[in-house]
Amino acid sequence: MELDLHAHSHPPGPSNDGSLAYRLEDYLLSASCLMELNGFAQRHAHKFEDVGHPCSPRHDHPHDWYDLFQEYEAMMRKRTDEFLHREGVTAEQAVEECFRKRNEGNSKFQYFEYLAAAVDYVRFHALMLDFKEGRRDLTHWWTCLQLEDDD
Repeated sequence: MELDLHAHSHPPGPSNDGSLAYRLEDYLLSASCLMELNGFAQRHAHKFEDVGHPCSPRHDHPHDWYDLFQEYEAMMRKRTDEFLHREGVTAEQAVEECFRKRNEGNSKFQYFEYLAAAVDYVRFHALMLDFKEGRRDLTHWWTCLQLEDDD
């Protein structure tokens, strides 16, 4: 099941178990990160079109889209590098912890999609189309900060 942040006034999130995965979720879904993601989507999502899979020989993706992917990757890398430095862990350790949590059945982490889009152009393109078509919306980013435990 894919989580849709704009569909929930109180989006479901993981329980605070103190894990590295939880702290990464908290960090990447902070107000400043959500505002930055929203700003990026507001500036660029309208530029994308659904022209098919980028590996298909009949569907050309403009080079500008790949330039925006690189910009997004740099934005997310800066965010994650700051977190890793603050936590004193390597990217490998963080990835291992996140996969472990996911394999334990915790599918409530929402940041996976944003990170995956930073390392995979196909996912990035799909994310931008989701923003463009309104399937994903962070314009009211503050509603994403409300925790399920607040109910």
